[in-house]
Amino acid sequence: MTSLRPALVLAVAFTIITVGAQEATAHDHDRGAVGSTSGNSYLVDVYQGAIGPGSGLPAGGSGDGIQREFVQAPFCHSGQYRYDITPVCLWGDPIVETCIDGSQALDPLWMRQRQASGAWGTWRAITWYYCPNDSALEAAILNAWTSLTPTPPEINVNPDQGWVYASVPTVFYVERSPIIHQTTLLGANVRIRATHHNYSWTWGNGTSTVTSNPGRPYPNQTLTHTYLHFEGDVVVRLTTSWNGEYSINGGNWVAISGNIFTPSTPLPLTVHNPHSHLVDCDINGNCTSGHAGPASN
Repeated sequence: MTSLRPALVLAVAFTIITVGAQEATAHDHDRGAVGSTSGNSYLVDVYQGAIGPGSGLPAGGSGDGIQREFVQAPFCHSGQYRYDITPVCLWGDPIVETCIDGSQALDPLWMRQRQASGAWGTWRAITWYYCPNDSALEAAILNAWTSLTPTPPEINVNPDQGWVYASVPTVFYVERSPIIHQTTLLGANVRIRATHHNYSWTWGNGTSTVTSNPGRPYPNQTLTHTYLHFEGDVVVRLTTSWNGEYSINGGNWVAISGNIFTPSTPLPLTVHNPHSHLVDCDINGNCTSGHAGPASN
């Protein structure tokens, strides 16, 4: 499964400047906004602690004299720095990220700072695009995948008569077709596709084979096994390994990490070891043993 973008947490202690500004709404806080608002920016008077892992910001204490302003805005194809306080790129070229459920990711959080009596510095991003539902949805998809039990393929053999000859290649094959499971997870329509990855065969005589080849029926066979100088009953067993992919709301297929395995119904066979016998017969089928032999035409 694809790895998730890290959920960056905004952790600040602040005093809100309330002059000429309204308080941030609960929706703003859900998007990572802090402090008081003025248009699309957020002003923080006193800053303590880190804002997001690895931000490299100094941990100021109460009364450090530094003001910090925050805004959520996209990255721009035309440059990485912002010199405005609106979430609109100067050249109208925002970079848009999409969450795995097809929704648009929340924009990065940007910050600029100044001494109380100085000019504002340059805006710089302190978080990346954020998809708050990605981790929960991916966890639900992974759980659905590992809990999936696709119908294992049936073992097919040629000749299909319950017995085979030793020293003669026996043809084995399975029908290979993907299985699609549809479900609803956290409100999203999810399809999970399971496809054969490889096959682990055990032939019942102490030998085994692992292959990605599903085989084909006679006379176009591509997978055979020969029982050499053996006579008796064997049980052929097959375990199929499956690859997984998921699609959300009709979107592209995305690979799921990890395989699942299913055992097929075992196939019992009897192996006959043919023996040759010398006979003393004439061309008319008369044998010295008294038993009739094959007549010549």
